[in-house]
Amino acid sequence: MKIWSSIFHNVFGVSYVRLPLMMTIPLVYKFYIDRSVDDWFMWFNEGTTQKDVWMRLEARAAEQANNNADADEEVAEEDA
Repeated sequence: MKIWSSIFHNVFGVSYVRLPLMMTIPLVYKFYIDRSVDDWFMWFNEGTTQKDVWMRLEARAAEQANNNADADEEVAEEDA
């Protein structure tokens, strides 16, 4: 264990190695990894925006209102 911690501290403990790594890892993520998974995230989150949820709720409310109106008409016809 001592040898691996010594290697780690000697390699990554110096700033001329650590700083380029710290600066390149986010860039590599941004330009390669993030772009490759962006399509998957768009597919995974499809239909879950606030606008999509609100439109589904409005459609459901309109459908229930139509069903209630139809039921009220049927009751009125039965009473007449």
